[in-house]
Amino acid sequence: MTKLPIQFIFGDVSEGIIQGVKYSLCPENSVELIINMIVDEVIGEAVVRKGSLMLGSQITTQPVLGLYQFIGDLGTTEKLLASVYGSTYGYTSSVFSEVNTGDNNTASVEYETFLDEVVRVNGVNTPETSPDGLNWGTSLSWDTANMPIGKFVKVYKDQVIVAGVPANPDTLYISSVPSSGRISWTSDNREIVVNPEDGQNITGLGEVSSLLIVFKDHAMYRWNNRSTDADMIVNIGCSSQKSIVNCGSALAFFNEKGFWLTSGEQPIKISRKIQKFIEGRTSTFAVPCYGNEDYLYGSLGTCVVNGTTYDNVVVRYSMLSKEWVVYKYPFEIRAFARYTDTTDKIVVGTSLGKIIWIENKDAYDDDGTEIGFEIETHDIDFGSQGLPKEISEMVLAYCRNPYSMIIQYKANNEQWNNFGVLDKEIGKFAINEGIKGNYFKFRAVGLSKNRTRFQGLELTNVSITGY
Repeated sequence: MTKLPIQFIFGDVSEGIIQGVKYSLCPENSVELIINMIVDEVIGEAVVRKGSLMLGSQITTQPVLGLYQFIGDLGTTEKLLASVYGSTYGYTSSVFSEVNTGDNNTASVEYETFLDEVVRVNGVNTPETSPDGLNWGTSLSWDTANMPIGKFVKVYKDQVIVAGVPANPDTLYISSVPSSGRISWTSDNREIVVNPEDGQNITGLGEVSSLLIVFKDHAMYRWNNRSTDADMIVNIGCSSQKSIVNCGSALAFFNEKGFWLTSGEQPIKISRKIQKFIEGRTSTFAVPCYGNEDYLYGSLGTCVVNGTTYDNVVVRYSMLSKEWVVYKYPFEIRAFARYTDTTDKIVVGTSLGKIIWIENKDAYDDDGTEIGFEIETHDIDFGSQGLPKEISEMVLAYCRNPYSMIIQYKANNEQWNNFGVLDKEIGKFAINEGIKGNYFKFRAVGLSKNRTRFQGLELTNVSITGY
């Protein structure tokens, strides 16, 4: 009988050594599933994610169709705007108030800022603008009387680009450059038709490396504002404008195959490690994304993975460590935006008309709801799946900020069993009958209201019992 004392830890390396040496449990190599925990905040620990807090009160019970922070007039005007069921709401003094109404109730809304005004487009209603986020109407600066009624709008090289016009879904409409503080859609404007014979329509616009990126369902084009046509890069596309975001120097987007990054060249797929959530997605709404220099977020909705249903799933990718984590919220996210007042915030709009500040460092739950978490290892065979083993004596579990956590195991893909409840920093669980198997999984599941930090497990005796 060979005794193998094993300690499982969290870290950024994998030792792969058994006898008397730590056996790393880092997500990159050994963790199969991690829900609502992050591993890039405290090295060596899996930490429950930050909580969230609702801004103002619930607007309606309808989905948020657009979310945007307008900053105009040299930064002196700031307004968080939310589009819900045909109306625009502005956030002032912790209250959302209706500032514009009469739009289509179900059309997705996009906003863009230019010439110190913000414009609203939805592909159905005539575009309207506002200089302050409060007063909306026609605009001489934007020439809204002649502006195409499209679904997408993008400012590119001092011009406004409109696409997604229902009657001409393959056409880019390009305004004039400003003259005396105004653009024109009837003088010095242009149009480019993007490969109308490909059987696809424009689905969104992005910008990276001084290039305009034009997406269709299964194609990606780029345009530099000089050539007469947009050039196709690759037959990989994007299904929604809400999935196209900038992450530092890269442009990120989503399609039914996964998440991608591009610098204007061939895109790179980055979502292999969470592919089971993408393939198991059952929600049908367009996947909204958010990006900054550190992270990419995408809201997948409901996903079925290995027979288990996960609701309100959001995945987060670290641009630095290249790691994915999976979040679950008690609300379904339909829109993201950056919002800066006294602090820089990530805010989301839900399927039930709430605007919520996520990743709030001072929030330890989700607007009053405890955060459920889970971390599960891959199958661990301690060097050989063919050799039978027995785990005996005691299991030690370590954490900080304990609240409610259950430590579990399974042998040879049988059902989960409990070691016990970890409600203090060091848990000691005696094993009365040896746990026998060729390979094992370990899991910690629980609730947190204080950002629980799980550090790992130690098995005092793992024995090889035969050949």
